[in-house]
Amino acid sequence: MSNQFYSDMYPYAKISSSLTGIPVEVILGQWALESNYGQSDLAKRANNFGGIKASSKGKHFTSGQYAGYLTKTAFAKDYARVMNLPYYDGVRGAGTVEGALQELGKSPYAEDPSYITKVASKVKELTGMDFSNVSDVLTDGEGKINFVGWALGLFGVWWLLFR
Repeated sequence: MSNQFYSDMYPYAKISSSLTGIPVEVILGQWALESNYGQSDLAKRANNFGGIKASSKGKHFTSGQYAGYLTKTAFAKDYARVMNLPYYDGVRGAGTVEGALQELGKSPYAEDPSYITKVASKVKELTGMDFSNVSDVLTDGEGKINFVGWALGLFGVWWLLFR
């Protein structure tokens, strides 16, 4: 289950990482913990893999006290927006997986005293995983637009606006 989750979420973690500078491994570890490998009700129902609260500006809808997103891409972008807040300057500036984990432990995200130990255990699961065959969300891995992914995203917007 964990390997499939990491492979599925890798392209989205790359989006967040490119927007924040936070290592992909830390993002995937955090999302694995927060969403129970995508099995949590919040992840399934609201594409919220990070426990982002409803006060988030990038949400599409609310799911109780949490933000809801139409797509995983929308979640990844809003996660990046949240992680670009001043509270997370140390996480973004750490430069290494270990440093980012330490800084995350000092941030408001870590409400549980053992949060970083838990995230670190998820990060360790990533050791040795090969993501070379995982393509970007909207490209085929060679920089060409993945028309199917693009069209499905466009259809989702149409469905919400005109159904």
